[in-house]
Amino acid sequence: MNTLAYGLVLLAVIVVVQSQLPGIIKGCPGCSVKGVCYFPNQEWKQGCWTKKCVLYSSGDLQGWKTPIVKTQCPDNLGRCVDHGQQVSDGCFCKVNGWQWSVIGKCYGK
Repeated sequence: MNTLAYGLVLLAVIVVVQSQLPGIIKGCPGCSVKGVCYFPNQEWKQGCWTKKCVLYSSGDLQGWKTPIVKTQCPDNLGRCVDHGQQVSDGCFCKVNGWQWSVIGKCYGK
């Protein structure tokens, strides 16, 4: 990376950190999500998805991402259940990657 490109990247990072944008926490050592700071490798629930704070790098650039590491389905009581578990009478959770659906002969639909 040439010096000018490196300087522009550094300038962009400084502007973002100092801009006080909503959702970005000054001094957060990891992922800033909706005003909450998550540390590297920390996991948290967002609905029925479990996400993780992960450092990624591409060449000379580094940043944070929050991939989904576990997907569950919401049941009829609002709880999150695993693939194959019952969601309601006759309905079962089906997870495919980060997507979920309900399968079976559901009663009361």
